[in-house]
Amino acid sequence: MSSESNTNDRLVPPSELARLVEVQLPAVINWRKRFSNFPKPVRSGESKYFRLWEVMAWWENRRIPASSRNEDEPEGTTYADRARRNLAARTGSLDGGVTLSLAVQEDDASSQQLVEDLLKMMKARVHASATSSTDSLDLLFSLTVLRTTAPATWSSLQQTVIPEEGSAEADKLLRLIGDSVDIQLRNRGHEPGMRVALTRLEFHNPRDLIAVIQASDRLGRIAFRLLLDEHATQARLESNESPTPEGLVRLMAGILVSPERLVRQVYDPNVRGGETLAALVDHFPDPSQVIAHGEGSHRETLRLAEMNLALRGLRAQLKHDPSPPWTRPDRPQITADLVITNPPFNRGRFTGQRRDEIRWPFGPLPQGNDNFAWLQHAVASLNVGGRAAVVLPKIACISTNRRERNIRQAMVERGAVECILTLPPQLFPGTPIAASVWFLRYPTDSRDQVLFIDAGKLGVVENGQRILTDEDQQVIKSAYRSFQADRDSGQTHEGTVGLSAAVPVEVIRDHGYSLNPADYQDLGTREEPSKLLFEAERAVHELALSHAEAQEAEALAHELIVPLLRPHHHDGDLPTDWRYVPLHELCDVKAGPSYSRLPVETRSAAGEIPVVLPKNLHNGRVDGTSEDRVSQRLAEDLARFRLVAGDILCIRSGTIGPPALVTDTQTGWLFGSNLLRLRRKRADTIDAYYLLGYLSQPRILERIKGLASNAIVPSLSTQSLGQFPIALPPFAEQRRIGEALRALDHQITAYRSLVWAATEARTNLVEHLLGGALVPRHNPYVSADPVPYFGEGIFS
Repeated sequence: MSSESNTNDRLVPPSELARLVEVQLPAVINWRKRFSNFPKPVRSGESKYFRLWEVMAWWENRRIPASSRNEDEPEGTTYADRARRNLAARTGSLDGGVTLSLAVQEDDASSQQLVEDLLKMMKARVHASATSSTDSLDLLFSLTVLRTTAPATWSSLQQTVIPEEGSAEADKLLRLIGDSVDIQLRNRGHEPGMRVALTRLEFHNPRDLIAVIQASDRLGRIAFRLLLDEHATQARLESNESPTPEGLVRLMAGILVSPERLVRQVYDPNVRGGETLAALVDHFPDPSQVIAHGEGSHRETLRLAEMNLALRGLRAQLKHDPSPPWTRPDRPQITADLVITNPPFNRGRFTGQRRDEIRWPFGPLPQGNDNFAWLQHAVASLNVGGRAAVVLPKIACISTNRRERNIRQAMVERGAVECILTLPPQLFPGTPIAASVWFLRYPTDSRDQVLFIDAGKLGVVENGQRILTDEDQQVIKSAYRSFQADRDSGQTHEGTVGLSAAVPVEVIRDHGYSLNPADYQDLGTREEPSKLLFEAERAVHELALSHAEAQEAEALAHELIVPLLRPHHHDGDLPTDWRYVPLHELCDVKAGPSYSRLPVETRSAAGEIPVVLPKNLHNGRVDGTSEDRVSQRLAEDLARFRLVAGDILCIRSGTIGPPALVTDTQTGWLFGSNLLRLRRKRADTIDAYYLLGYLSQPRILERIKGLASNAIVPSLSTQSLGQFPIALPPFAEQRRIGEALRALDHQITAYRSLVWAATEARTNLVEHLLGGALVPRHNPYVSADPVPYFGEGIFS
C-alpha cells in the first residue's frame, strides 16, 4: 500500500470528491460510469463513499485539460495535484487525524462506577421499545470519543440548553453528535453509522439528553473499555467477537513491547473491539509514530475498534472482511513489527482457495479448524526481528493430529516459538475452554530454549469470572524478562520455581513436540529438601498461632458482650438517657480534594504518601496495600486532607457502602476525591467505634443512600450527611458498646486468618507430602487423640 494511503485512507462522498478537484458532481458520476478502473464505492446504509487514497491514485494518471486548468496550474497538472493542494489548504496537513484534548483523569474504580451510573440513567430515561439493545451504548461511545478527540464540539454540547418540550431540538442534537463522530470515522477511512443509531433514541424528557451529556464529562479510555464489555453482553456477541479480557491484553502487550525495540507497525488480524491494539499503544511513548493495521469480520465491532484507537490518537487502517486474511491472494500482505491477536477458537471458516493450494511456511493445515492457520499467518506477517502473541485453545499445544504436530515441530525447530503461556480457567466469559498464549518471533533457525510458563493457578475470581491481577501480570512478565535476559547474554535459563521452565529443543523433541507446560514442570530448579522442610514447618506453626489467636479473640468478645445482653425497658423511641444529635455537632465532615488538585497522573506506586480511595475500604477498615501514592511535597500542599487515627471515611458518590475506620497505620495518609472524612470534634463526646458501628448498620446505610438519590450521579454532600441524626447514649455506654464491637471485629479477623492459614498449610503439605518431597514421621498423638497436633518437627 502506498504511503499516501497511510494519510488519506478516509472515506468521502462523491460530492466531496467533486469539491476537492473543483468539478461538478456529474463529472465524478461520469468517471465512475465510463472507466472500469475507477475505484468501487463503499456502501453504508443508503450512502456511498470512496476511499480517498484509491481515488487519488486514479487521479494521478488524469491530467487536467488545458481548458479546465487554473491560472497557477502548469501544463501536466493532474487532478491528484489539485486535490492535494486543496486538502492542504483546508486542513493544514494531509494527515486528517484527530486532535486529542486534555486526557480525562480516570481510574478503574471511578470509571466502573461512572459507567454503572450512566447505564442506569439511560435505562430510566430512554424509551426501550423504540431502540435496539445497543443504541444507548452507541450514544455513550460517541460521547466518549467527542469528549476526548473534539474539545470544541464537546464544549458546545456541554453548553446546549433544551426546553421542556424541545423534542425537535433533542433530535437535532442527537444528529449533530452522530454526524460529528461519523465525520471522524470517515476521515479515518472507516464506514460511518453512528448517526443512524442515535436517531433511533427517544428520551422520555428531551432535557434528559442534556443530563446524560453532562454526566458523561469524565468518560475516557477505561470507561470505553467497560462499555465494550457491556456491548458484548447486550449485543450477544459470539466468543470470536467479544473483547479479550483486560488483564490478558495488558499482559500480552507488556511482554511484546520493550523500550529497546523500535516499533512502527502493529497488526491484529482479528481486531474485535480494538482492545489488543489499544493495549500495545498504551505502552508507546508517542502513539502518533505507530501505524496500526487490523481486520475484522463484524462491521459494528470494527467501528468501535476504530473509535477505541481514535481515543489514543493512533493512525489505524482497519478493514472489514468476513473471510480470514489468508484466503484472498489479491490482498496486499501486511507486515508488522508486532502482531497481537485473539482469533476464533477451533473454527474452520476457510473459504476461497483450498487449504492445500496455499504454501504455508510451516506445513499444510489439518481439516476442521484454523488454529494453525492463525499461527502461521502471524509469523508470516512479522518483519525481521518482529514478535507476535497469539491466543489459542490449549488443545493446540498438545493435539495428536499429525499435521498439527508437524507444524509445531517445524515452528520449534526453526526457532519461531519463544514462549508458551497457559492461562487459568474461567478467564474468558461465556466459554470454559482452557487457553494459552503463543509468543512467537521471526524465524531465525536458532535452537534456543523455549520458555514454558504455567499460570493456571493465578488470578482471582470476581463475579464468577477469573481475572489476572496486576500482581499476577507482574509475576509472569518477570519470569519472561528473566528468561530473555539470560538468553540475550548467552546463559542457560533455570526457570522460576513453581511457575516456569526453560526447555532445550532436544527435550521438546523427546516429548514429541508437545508444547504443554505441564509436561516440563519438573525440569525447573528444584528447591532444597531443607527449604521444603522449613516451609512446611512454618506453615504448620502459623496455623497453630492463628488457632491460638482465634481462641483468645473469641474469649475476649464473649467477656465484653455478655454484660451488654440485658433488656433496656423504655417508653419512647430511645432510652431516657439517650438523645439524637446531628452528625455535624459531633464531627467535622470534609469532602476529599477536587480531581484537579489530585489528578490520576500524580499517583503511582513510587510515591511516598498513600492515597485512600473507595476501593481501599473493606470490612470497616482501610486496606493498607494501596499502590496509589503521591509525593511528599504534594501531600504537604494537601495537608488539610490528611488522616489521623480515629477518622471515619465514607464513600461520597456512586455505590455507597459501609464506612471504614482509620487506624494508626494510616495516620498521615491522604483521602481521595470520592470520599468524605468524619473527624470527631471531641474525643470524649463520641466514641469512634460506636460511630463506625452505628453508620454501618444496613438500615442506616439505606437511609444515607437515600440522601444521595436525587442527583444525576448519586452523590452525598457534606451538608446532607452533616444533618443526619445519630442516636447517642452516654459516653461510658458508647465506650462499652464500641469495645464490644471492636472485639467482634477482631474475632472475625482472627477467624479469617485461621481459615487462610489452614488453607495455606494444606496447600503446602499436599504438594510436598503427596509429591514425596517430605515424609511424615510417626505421630503418637494421632492414634490416641483425633485432634490435630500442632507441634514442631513432625517431618522426618
